[in-house]
Amino acid sequence: MTDILTPVVSYDRLHPGFRSLIEYSGHEPARQLIRRLFASFVDRDGNFVEQFQTTGFDQRTWELFLFALFQDMGASFDWTHSAPDFVLTYRGQGLIIEATTANPPGGGPLAPTAPTKRSPQELRHQMEHEYPIRLGSALYSKLQKRYWELPHVTGKPVILAIEDFHEPGSLYHSEASLWQYLYGIRGKWYFNDEGVLQIEEIPVDKHAHGAKEIPSAFFDLPNVEHISAVIFANSGTITKFNRMGFLMGYGDPSKILMIRTGTCYDHSPNAAEPLVFRYVVGHPDSPPETWGQGPSLFHNPNALCPLPHDLLPLAYHYHDGSRLRSFLPDFFPYGSQTQVLAEAGEAPA
Repeated sequence: MTDILTPVVSYDRLHPGFRSLIEYSGHEPARQLIRRLFASFVDRDGNFVEQFQTTGFDQRTWELFLFALFQDMGASFDWTHSAPDFVLTYRGQGLIIEATTANPPGGGPLAPTAPTKRSPQELRHQMEHEYPIRLGSALYSKLQKRYWELPHVTGKPVILAIEDFHEPGSLYHSEASLWQYLYGIRGKWYFNDEGVLQIEEIPVDKHAHGAKEIPSAFFDLPNVEHISAVIFANSGTITKFNRMGFLMGYGDPSKILMIRTGTCYDHSPNAAEPLVFRYVVGHPDSPPETWGQGPSLFHNPNALCPLPHDLLPLAYHYHDGSRLRSFLPDFFPYGSQTQVLAEAGEAPA
């Protein structure tokens, strides 16, 4: 069997993220875990390894993450079909998962640079218009595939799974943009005279950025009734594989130290801002981490094959006709960075 981490192309064609994965000593947990996962992954197209190492690094990492997520849930996989990406059975329910990503303009690899600094007004426009357009384009392209017409898909819930790699830093903000686009609403919050947090939903009919304009409310578009839900995660990255591999015992804990810092949901009734967390990965007092920690499932209220809200052990969201309702676990991270310290040096998350 091909070793997923042995280069199959010349060094100059390797994706920068793949180079870091195979070269930095602090990524040893991720390397061991990815090798183990790929040993039971079926490459139906025969090009997974080449794409993982080159122009499809982010996209293929996302697919490996989804494979690890559903494998950890105990789902069974049917690899006899060339598409969609995953044909599953979970708790007696057939499920179809198709993965997609929002990618950099031109489709090239994401440059390993820091996020562009923007004013609050620029960031607001980006989250309300540019990000929904990027995410919407990826979802709409998958819609055109009409997977629900395939014989092995007909009558089963179809879930589109998306992650955002279109620019540095996009992983931090894109979930808030996604639900605006999916449901065609935007949230507004304030404290009333009694100091109680109030949240209003403002209808959104379109998203416009530059010369591009798209309608909002993806779940209301024609044919989207064939899509049961959308999964989003910002954790389908090598950093997640590194932490999970470390927690599974891969890598030498005497030579590797991981410090995770981020923000998480505050369950306090009046909370308007997230909490900040920081912990040492693997420390006995640190919160446990699973593959299902972080992904969100957005239910389509118009789905022909609706999913039971509690079928998948993920954070989930649905609109009941009056407002968006969210059900989140006790510890739900919005985003994080993991500083990895190893004997050979330090790697940024």
